[in-house]
Amino acid sequence: MGTTRRWSASVAGVLVLACLVGCNRGGRPDAPTVGARAWGVVGDTFAFTLSTTDPDGDNVAFRYRPDSGQETDWTGFVESGAVLGVTCVWTQAGRHRVNAQAQDARGGLSDWSADFPLSVLPSPGYPDRVARSMDTPASNADRLAVSPDGERLYAASTIPGELSVFDVATGELTGRITGLPTWYCDFALSPDEDLVYLTLGSRLLVLDAVDLSVLDTVPLGFEACGVGASPTGDRVYITADNKLRAFSTETWEVVDSFMLTDGSLNAAIRFSPDGGLGYLTARHTLLVVDLSTCELRARVPIPSRGVTELIASPDGSRVYVLDETYSSGLGVYVINTSDMSISYGPVRPGVEAANDVALMPSGEFLIATFTGDSIAVYRTPGMSFEQSFAVPVSWGGVLAVSPDGSHAFVTSADGEVRVLGYREPPDSLPQPGGVE
Repeated sequence: MGTTRRWSASVAGVLVLACLVGCNRGGRPDAPTVGARAWGVVGDTFAFTLSTTDPDGDNVAFRYRPDSGQETDWTGFVESGAVLGVTCVWTQAGRHRVNAQAQDARGGLSDWSADFPLSVLPSPGYPDRVARSMDTPASNADRLAVSPDGERLYAASTIPGELSVFDVATGELTGRITGLPTWYCDFALSPDEDLVYLTLGSRLLVLDAVDLSVLDTVPLGFEACGVGASPTGDRVYITADNKLRAFSTETWEVVDSFMLTDGSLNAAIRFSPDGGLGYLTARHTLLVVDLSTCELRARVPIPSRGVTELIASPDGSRVYVLDETYSSGLGVYVINTSDMSISYGPVRPGVEAANDVALMPSGEFLIATFTGDSIAVYRTPGMSFEQSFAVPVSWGGVLAVSPDGSHAFVTSADGEVRVLGYREPPDSLPQPGGVE
């Protein structure tokens, strides 16, 4: 009996000692959160934010590792939950990444964070040359789009009614759907890159993103027009006449709707970067809709009769609206989303109206096509002219920019798609490297 007590007391003592040692060490910090702008130019100083939470409330320090290389020295300690700013400069263009690790005041180490990806573009930060051509039957395309991974190019033509998809690296046609009515309106890519949504009269077609085979047909009960997939992937928004409807991608039931009483909606619907707001145009108006409730957030008058493109900036601070009716130069309305103030971009006298515009992923430059022979680049938000260069643009030539900014695509007058790139390197961005 006494022996048993002594053994139990001895075990208890060891357990108490182990607990004291463990409790003194404290819990490890959570893996840090890394934040930064995702695009920049060679030589730019990238400002990163690092933050984490320590379960014991201990102060924390950080080190970070560009491109999975040598980690930096530890920073000074800051309070748990505080945001610390650090910087990094890349001397080579490419697709780069950064991850970080935290340490608490007791020496506890967190796991390394997930990689934060970013693109570093050659100077000046926008494509300025024709790098190559893709021999595609897309000369009549009135819409181009690039998949989120930059590997596929989609070209839609109203006449003839068809949608095609090409491998960007090889130019190979991987899928096509033809015989579409000339009144079909729009298509959108799912955020996971697996699906394409195509409005077709009173139906919505769900297509495989690689070969464009039909996976599902959703009867709508109305004549659809524009379509957009929410950044979260759980909803598809469809415009039709004077109504915006939100469909669940799980059930394909209408889960919300927004009715406009003062005019018909145009086809385009675009989203704020966080997916919380939808931007639409109706007659002479930009509409801002809260997508969680489908309630009108703002109505911005625009003195335009023909909006052909609507672009939200990557940081959500501005919306750019192309006015096709402006007959003597680039006509772009710039809306500041903080106060919904509106300005009109400067024009190039003597030049016909722009056919299409696209925004670089950095948000710093806007590219425009002009029928005949030119691409023009403007610096945002003031729309000051930067540069133009010769490209045999087709009538109504359209643009698309890859999500990482490495290339732009434009339909040309000779039935090909011109791939715009940078002077260095000629065709593609190099792999990560060159950290300073």
